[in-house]
Amino acid sequence: MNENQPKAVIFYQRIELAEFYPLHALEPYISREIMNDHYHGNHKLYEKNLNLVLSQLEENQQENIKKNYPDLEKLLQNLEKLPFSPAVRTEIRFHGGGLINHNLFFSHLASQIVSVAEKNQQELVSEDFLKALHKDGFDGLDDLKIKLIKEALNNAVDNLRNGSY
Repeated sequence: MNENQPKAVIFYQRIELAEFYPLHALEPYISREIMNDHYHGNHKLYEKNLNLVLSQLEENQQENIKKNYPDLEKLLQNLEKLPFSPAVRTEIRFHGGGLINHNLFFSHLASQIVSVAEKNQQELVSEDFLKALHKDGFDGLDDLKIKLIKEALNNAVDNLRNGSY
């Protein structure tokens, strides 16, 4: 590491995939290699680069983030209100969004072998999630999917970087 480069502080982390399932659990639908590339490649880089960008901020800005934005979602929701340059906002939005998207992706995949306890937990999470959707103004999961797809298509060209997707 370059001596002039600040040491990256860990602000936000990716989920621990091992808590959910092993990399090969989704075969034959998603190969171990693809899961490995996405988890140990893309996902890890979003985490690393987001924390590096945040580590390069002034100390008072770092403390503000730690104190007022313990959740990455909250930071991204309030990003425009914070005194960052447009370039820093872009980097935080890109890497933070990638980290959140991959956390969501990995945490919502499941192997076909799910225990009764896990099924019960999934039902509770799903019920809470649906309640939150309604609270946030969505008419259900299908409405969320439609709006996410529409938003993704509207922003695909603007947000595509590095040829990742």
